[in-house]
Amino acid sequence: MRRMGVVALLSAGLAWSGFGADRFIGVVAGIGSYSVNESPSTGTTNLTDGARVETALAPSQVVMENGTAILFGTRSAGVVSLDRLLLQRGAARVEAFDPNFKIRVNALEIGSDEPNTKVLVRTTGRTVEVASLGGSVRVTDDGVRMTRVMAGAKMFFDQENGAPASAKQANQQTASQTGASRAPTGPSDRNTVLWFIGITGGAAIVIGSLAAAEGKSPF
Repeated sequence: MRRMGVVALLSAGLAWSGFGADRFIGVVAGIGSYSVNESPSTGTTNLTDGARVETALAPSQVVMENGTAILFGTRSAGVVSLDRLLLQRGAARVEAFDPNFKIRVNALEIGSDEPNTKVLVRTTGRTVEVASLGGSVRVTDDGVRMTRVMAGAKMFFDQENGAPASAKQANQQTASQTGASRAPTGPSDRNTVLWFIGITGGAAIVIGSLAAAEGKSPF
């Protein structure tokens, strides 16, 4: 039933795209306000190739016609194209992440080694956190392969030069910019897990609320 609901949304978008020149690539949904190409939106909005999505105080989810799903965290922004996401700010969790889709943050490019990979990419101060939630992902800097991040692991990279950064450096940079206390420099997988649980819960609320408003079950 959930797949049928997604198919219905995408079919509606495809029908709409037939009347315009912009290429339809999916839909974006949010329980709170968000913007598409600087235009405030709520509920569901059709998404065209190269559109910029920006969230405020609630997460928003993009479901693309190629099967890729992108969950933007709060206060996040990115440009969504059919074959890539340019993450400009905040965090995004990408599911059904296959080798044909790429994620870019400045000079860094994240790609998957296999279909149906799940990855969390988050900008933290001057660093980029790449965490694989399933499958192997590779990280390159302007086309030069740097490393792989295996399932269940994460790494930090400098946004300016792409070099790997330690979790300690990431915490120091974030604290120096925000004035917050520095987090412990030991293993920080718990932070990623807690963020993932919170953001996934937000997405469930988004989907369920929108479905309830339309009198449909999302499952």
